[in-house]
Amino acid sequence: MGCAAMQKQEELVVIRAVVSLDGPTTERALDVWPALVTGELGIVVAGTSCYLVVETAPDARAARALSGTERAVVAHAARGLPMKRIAYDLRIAPSTVSARLASAACKVGARSSFELVRLVALLTRSREPREVVDVALTPAERHVLALIKQGLTNEEIASRRSRSMHTVANQVASLLRKTKSPSRRALVVR
Repeated sequence: MGCAAMQKQEELVVIRAVVSLDGPTTERALDVWPALVTGELGIVVAGTSCYLVVETAPDARAARALSGTERAVVAHAARGLPMKRIAYDLRIAPSTVSARLASAACKVGARSSFELVRLVALLTRSREPREVVDVALTPAERHVLALIKQGLTNEEIASRRSRSMHTVANQVASLLRKTKSPSRRALVVR
Protein backbone atom coordinates (compact mmCIF):
# COMPACT_ATOMS: atom_id res chain seq x y z
CA MET A 1 0.00 0.00 0.00
CA GLY A 2 1.41 3.41 -0.94
CA CYS A 3 2.00 6.25 1.49
CA ALA A 4 -0.85 8.40 0.15
CA ALA A 5 -3.29 5.47 0.20
CA MET A 6 -2.31 4.61 3.77
CA GLN A 7 -2.92 8.18 4.94
CA LYS A 8 -6.33 8.30 3.23
CA GLN A 9 -7.41 4.93 4.62
CA GLU A 10 -6.58 5.70 8.21
CA GLU A 11 -8.70 7.60 10.68
CA LEU A 12 -6.83 9.39 13.41
CA VAL A 13 -8.65 8.89 16.65
CA VAL A 14 -7.13 10.53 19.74
CA ILE A 15 -4.26 12.94 20.28
CA ARG A 16 -1.93 11.24 22.78
CA ALA A 17 1.04 13.59 23.11
CA VAL A 18 2.94 16.46 21.56
CA VAL A 19 6.61 15.94 20.68
CA SER A 20 8.93 18.84 19.89
CA LEU A 21 12.34 18.34 18.29
CA ASP A 22 13.53 21.60 19.80
CA GLY A 23 12.38 21.14 23.39
CA PRO A 24 13.54 18.87 26.17
CA THR A 25 12.75 15.17 25.89
CA THR A 26 10.03 14.20 28.32
CA GLU A 27 9.41 10.81 29.88
CA ARG A 28 6.12 10.60 27.96
CA ALA A 29 7.76 11.38 24.61
CA LEU A 30 10.31 8.61 25.14
CA ASP A 31 7.49 6.13 25.70
CA VAL A 32 5.96 6.96 22.30
CA TRP A 33 8.52 5.13 20.13
CA PRO A 34 7.47 1.52 20.90
CA ALA A 35 3.85 2.36 20.00
CA LEU A 36 4.96 4.02 16.74
CA VAL A 37 6.84 0.83 15.81
CA THR A 38 3.78 -1.36 16.35
CA GLY A 39 1.46 0.99 14.47
CA GLU A 40 -0.67 1.84 17.52
CA LEU A 41 0.32 5.49 17.22
CA GLY A 42 1.18 7.74 14.31
CA ILE A 43 2.44 11.28 14.01
CA VAL A 44 0.94 14.31 12.37
CA VAL A 45 3.17 17.24 11.55
CA ALA A 46 2.10 20.31 13.48
CA GLY A 47 4.95 22.62 12.48
CA THR A 48 8.57 22.50 11.41
CA SER A 49 9.68 20.64 14.54
CA CYS A 50 6.50 19.76 16.43
CA TYR A 51 4.38 16.63 16.05
CA LEU A 52 1.04 15.51 17.37
CA VAL A 53 1.15 11.87 18.40
CA VAL A 54 -2.19 10.29 17.58
CA GLU A 55 -3.81 6.93 18.12
CA THR A 56 -4.43 5.12 14.85
CA ALA A 57 -7.64 3.34 14.01
CA PRO A 58 -7.47 -0.35 15.01
CA ASP A 59 -8.02 -1.56 11.42
CA ALA A 60 -5.05 0.54 10.19
CA ARG A 61 -2.49 -0.61 12.78
CA ALA A 62 -1.23 -3.67 10.94
CA ALA A 63 -0.42 -1.59 7.85
CA ARG A 64 1.40 1.00 10.02
CA ALA A 65 3.59 -1.47 11.96
CA LEU A 66 7.27 -1.43 11.00
CA SER A 67 8.86 -4.64 9.72
CA GLY A 68 11.92 -6.07 11.43
CA THR A 69 14.20 -4.74 8.70
CA GLU A 70 12.63 -1.28 8.91
CA ARG A 71 13.12 -1.25 12.69
CA ALA A 72 16.77 -2.29 12.37
CA VAL A 73 17.51 0.27 9.65
CA VAL A 74 15.81 3.08 11.59
CA ALA A 75 17.64 2.14 14.82
CA HIS A 76 21.01 2.21 13.04
CA ALA A 77 20.19 5.49 11.29
CA ALA A 78 19.13 7.11 14.56
CA ARG A 79 22.60 6.37 15.91
CA GLY A 80 23.99 8.49 13.08
CA LEU A 81 25.60 5.67 11.15
CA PRO A 82 26.35 6.20 7.44
CA MET A 83 24.22 4.31 4.92
CA LYS A 84 27.05 2.03 3.77
CA ARG A 85 27.76 1.04 7.38
CA ILE A 86 24.07 0.27 7.98
CA ALA A 87 23.98 -1.82 4.80
CA TYR A 88 27.12 -3.70 5.85
CA ASP A 89 25.93 -4.32 9.43
CA LEU A 90 22.51 -5.56 8.31
CA ARG A 91 23.82 -7.37 5.21
CA ILE A 92 21.50 -5.57 2.83
CA ALA A 93 22.07 -3.33 -0.19
CA PRO A 94 22.42 0.44 0.34
CA SER A 95 19.38 0.92 -1.90
CA THR A 96 17.41 -1.31 0.48
CA VAL A 97 18.49 0.91 3.38
CA SER A 98 17.07 3.95 1.57
CA ALA A 99 13.88 2.12 0.65
CA ARG A 100 13.30 0.87 4.21
CA LEU A 101 13.90 4.33 5.68
CA ALA A 102 11.42 5.85 3.22
CA SER A 103 8.87 3.13 3.93
CA ALA A 104 9.24 3.56 7.71
CA ALA A 105 8.87 7.34 7.40
CA CYS A 106 5.66 6.85 5.44
CA LYS A 107 4.23 4.39 7.96
CA VAL A 108 5.05 6.54 10.98
CA GLY A 109 3.80 9.73 9.34
CA ALA A 110 7.10 11.62 8.93
CA ARG A 111 7.50 13.85 5.87
CA SER A 112 10.88 12.34 4.97
CA SER A 113 13.46 9.75 6.01
CA PHE A 114 15.57 12.56 7.37
CA GLU A 115 12.73 13.78 9.58
CA LEU A 116 12.13 10.22 10.79
CA VAL A 117 15.78 9.88 11.83
CA ARG A 118 15.58 13.14 13.80
CA LEU A 119 12.38 12.06 15.50
CA VAL A 120 13.65 8.59 16.37
CA ALA A 121 16.92 10.01 17.70
CA LEU A 122 14.85 12.23 20.00
CA LEU A 123 12.46 9.48 21.08
CA THR A 124 15.17 6.91 21.76
CA ARG A 125 17.63 9.29 23.40
CA SER A 126 18.89 8.25 26.80
CA ARG A 127 17.11 9.89 29.72
CA GLU A 128 20.49 10.68 31.23
CA PRO A 129 22.15 13.94 30.21
CA ARG A 130 24.69 13.40 27.47
CA GLU A 131 28.14 14.88 27.58
CA VAL A 132 28.09 18.08 25.58
CA VAL A 133 31.04 18.52 23.29
CA ASP A 134 31.99 22.17 23.11
CA VAL A 135 33.13 22.63 19.54
CA ALA A 136 34.24 25.98 18.19
CA LEU A 137 32.17 26.45 15.04
CA THR A 138 32.24 29.53 12.86
CA PRO A 139 28.95 31.39 12.33
CA ALA A 140 28.86 30.03 8.77
CA GLU A 141 29.32 26.46 10.03
CA ARG A 142 26.56 26.96 12.61
CA HIS A 143 24.24 28.17 9.87
CA VAL A 144 25.13 25.22 7.61
CA LEU A 145 24.59 22.84 10.55
CA ALA A 146 21.13 24.32 11.16
CA LEU A 147 20.28 23.83 7.48
CA ILE A 148 21.59 20.25 7.53
CA LYS A 149 19.33 19.56 10.53
CA GLN A 150 16.41 20.77 8.41
CA GLY A 151 17.26 18.06 5.90
CA LEU A 152 18.64 20.25 3.12
CA THR A 153 21.16 18.97 0.57
CA ASN A 154 24.45 20.75 -0.18
CA GLU A 155 22.89 22.17 -3.33
CA GLU A 156 19.91 23.58 -1.41
CA ILE A 157 22.20 25.00 1.28
CA ALA A 158 24.39 26.65 -1.37
CA SER A 159 21.31 28.20 -2.96
CA ARG A 160 19.97 29.52 0.37
CA ARG A 161 23.33 30.91 1.43
CA SER A 162 24.28 32.25 -2.01
CA ARG A 163 27.51 30.28 -1.92
CA SER A 164 29.08 27.77 -4.27
CA MET A 165 28.53 24.04 -3.82
CA HIS A 166 32.28 23.70 -3.27
CA THR A 167 32.19 26.15 -0.35
CA VAL A 168 29.26 24.36 1.26
CA ALA A 169 30.94 20.97 0.77
CA ASN A 170 34.05 22.31 2.53
CA GLN A 171 31.92 23.66 5.41
CA VAL A 172 30.15 20.31 5.77
CA ALA A 173 33.50 18.50 5.75
CA SER A 174 34.76 20.90 8.42
CA LEU A 175 31.63 20.25 10.53
CA LEU A 176 32.14 16.50 10.25
CA ARG A 177 35.78 16.83 11.23
CA LYS A 178 35.24 19.23 14.15
CA THR A 179 32.33 17.26 15.61
CA LYS A 180 34.00 13.91 14.89
CA SER A 181 30.79 12.80 13.18
CA PRO A 182 30.95 9.96 10.66
CA SER A 183 28.06 11.28 8.53
CA ARG A 184 25.51 14.04 7.97
CA ARG A 185 23.00 11.81 9.72
CA ALA A 186 25.23 11.85 12.81
CA LEU A 187 25.21 15.66 12.74
CA VAL A 188 21.42 15.59 12.89
CA VAL A 189 21.18 13.26 15.87
CA ARG A 190 23.94 15.04 17.81
